[in-house]
Amino acid sequence: MVRCGAMAPHFNTTGPCIPGQHHMIPPGRRLGRVLELIEQNKYFLLRAGRRTGKTTSAQWLVRHLRRTGRFEAPGWISNGPVSRRTLL
Repeated sequence: MVRCGAMAPHFNTTGPCIPGQHHMIPPGRRLGRVLELIEQNKYFLLRAGRRTGKTTSAQWLVRHLRRTGRFEAPGWISNGPVSRRTLL
């Protein structure tokens, strides 16, 4: 049976996760320490194995920092489809 309309969330293994479209743990839960480092004007590195949420986390972080208005976050996020370019 083919359904029209909204798709149920599914597991994504091919790129950044999109909330509501893919099963995912909200990145904000994992980035508490990173946010602390940013508040202290310190450097950090997102480093992990393949398919662990680095790109999804970086995209969330850029959106979060821009929303606060306290930081100018470099990034690649567009209003259209998810880009495959990398963060500077």
